Amino acid sequence: MKVPIRLVLVFLGAACVSCGSGEFTRSDIPSVPPFGGPAVVSGVTLAPASWGYMLQEDAVAALDVSTFAAVVVDYSKDGTETGRYTQAEVTTMKTGGRKVLAYLSIGEAESYRSYFDPSWLGSDPPEWLGRENPDWEGNYKVLYWSADWQDIVFAYLDKLTEAGFDGVYLDIVDAFWHWSDPDNGEGLVLSEELTAERMISFIARIAAHARVDDTDFLVVPQNAEGILDFDASDCYLDSIDGIGIEDLFYMERTATSVAWREERLPFLDELKAAGKAVLAVDYVWTGSKDSTVDAFTALCGGKGYIPYAAAKDRDLDELVTFSGQGVP
Repeated sequence: MKVPIRLVLVFLGAACVSCGSGEFTRSDIPSVPPFGGPAVVSGVTLAPASWGYMLQEDAVAALDVSTFAAVVVDYSKDGTETGRYTQAEVTTMKTGGRKVLAYLSIGEAESYRSYFDPSWLGSDPPEWLGRENPDWEGNYKVLYWSADWQDIVFAYLDKLTEAGFDGVYLDIVDAFWHWSDPDNGEGLVLSEELTAERMISFIARIAAHARVDDTDFLVVPQNAEGILDFDASDCYLDSIDGIGIEDLFYMERTATSVAWREERLPFLDELKAAGKAVLAVDYVWTGSKDSTVDAFTALCGGKGYIPYAAAKDRDLDELVTFSGQGVP
């Protein structure tokens, strides 16, 4: 059942307990108000028989020769505004009822995006811009509860809905761990409960914003399944339609530990029991459908998760297909 959008406006220092709340600290920056109402639920259920994941290069031609029921692509072929997919191209990718989701990082700002102002890296950066990710050049952690940052995300989100994407695939949701890590090097450490609640509120607001124009718009976060521990009101659970999971059974070609799986699987099973799609991607493909690829596929099948065996290099610049994945 769909519910109306209700945003409750509060001022600094006021209290509001709903989808996410928390107290300000002197070292913190002002947060947008907590999402002030029940989650705005999508009007459709995401349950694809298969899915693919390709963030670089042109996905239109690759999808033309595949049978993936759902796919995650970038908004743009090369990350730039000029390279963005047209409405016609998005429509082509949706041929046969395929669900097409656009990638969007909400916990980091990416310097190659059209919204990024190079002056931010000067002597007077915006207060919400954090340190560069040492593992991903040009990606900068953000204080995602900043109104200015959320406005940037909503403007980007509007472009996705205008282009006709079926939904959004949210990355760096796990930024809530970064801002609660004493070793984050940011000069700001908040409680994990507070940072999780602020992320939950942000995602609820993303879902509500997109579903104003498209009540069936899909929202799928990647990783950070542990945020469910802080979802007391089920606001997060109700706002999303599934979850993307990396490195669940294999870290590249090495099997993950029992402890690693036991930590993650209960959250994924909770999501699946709630009717959410679990889209699993492990980077196990080296050019042939070998025993590791088969094992990954079988492990996902045993749990009712939807597998995608991606290339080991993690570049996501191709759609890996083989019998049973993307082709008959």
